Amino acid sequence: MNLHKISKMLKSLGWYQYAWNPVIGCKHDCSYCYAKPFATRRGWIKDYNEPILLPETLGEPAKLKRPAVIFVCAFADLFGSWVPREWIEKVLEAIKEAPQHTFVFLTKSPKRYSEFTYPENVYIGVTIESPDKMCRAEDIQNIKAKKFCSIEPILGDFSGVNLSMFDWVVSGYSIYTKRTIREKLWMKSVKHKNFYEIVR
Repeated sequence: MNLHKISKMLKSLGWYQYAWNPVIGCKHDCSYCYAKPFATRRGWIKDYNEPILLPETLGEPAKLKRPAVIFVCAFADLFGSWVPREWIEKVLEAIKEAPQHTFVFLTKSPKRYSEFTYPENVYIGVTIESPDKMCRAEDIQNIKAKKFCSIEPILGDFSGVNLSMFDWVVSGYSIYTKRTIREKLWMKSVKHKNFYEIVR
């Protein structure tokens, strides 16, 4: 396993400044997944379907003194049903040690969010790639935390979809594919006061 890169936070010029990856791997097996080929091609993990905890990365956010937006587990679903509770607790403890940063979680398994409490510098996020996945939003609407929505890749028309429960919304196209006219229209249909379009 090549830990040289993932033992440090990865810089980004997008909606976040750093990707922090204390856990890598995911069992969702989404057809459009960008993380699996990216991580396996670089030798970060042998079997992407068998997630791993990287304890040596837990202290990285605290080392960074300048405040930053940090995307937690860009190459995993930290709140997937297969992730041990103690892994999540270790990540939350590390976040408490770095109050200068803003941390963003993202999951397709939002029911597990209710099992934990979150510091004020955390956004709990859900992936809602198409309007029929808005049911995921229902699982977090009563949780006391700032809320984040990722529409990536955008796979449907969001005309008339109320995203006001979220404090922040980002949306992007499928990676490694050409944007279609239909997808561009879908992107224009997303309406939110704090919206960021991902450009790659």
